[in-house]
Amino acid sequence: MKITEVEISVFEVPMYPPLTDVVEITSQTQKKWKQSFSFSGAEAVPIQVMKVRTDEGIEGVSTVGDWRYTELSWQQILQLRDIAIGKDPLDKDFLLETLGVASRFFEPGWIGAFDNCLWDISGKYFGLPV
Repeated sequence: MKITEVEISVFEVPMYPPLTDVVEITSQTQKKWKQSFSFSGAEAVPIQVMKVRTDEGIEGVSTVGDWRYTELSWQQILQLRDIAIGKDPLDKDFLLETLGVASRFFEPGWIGAFDNCLWDISGKYFGLPV
């Protein structure tokens, strides 16, 4: 089995407020907790979704990031494609080690979505849950 395509789709989703505080609400009979949120004013945020496709028709899917952390740049996507296309998605160690060396000056954490896609492909290939 070989990787034939790595695709990134970008979606805008409604902004959800991050958890900023947990407030205790007390009553005579019980203790409760309420989440307190702050709103940044943004109405929508981009979410990237990665799909890795194989020549056997198996597709691995993972979200890449959201407004809180790294999203893939075009440079990272092109480098990922150059390294991954034509390789065996079941050889996760080789792929991740190669990507780690090739991208050592990129922001940390961006390879995680690709790793998740490889695990998704492995699970589908072997018929096992991931």
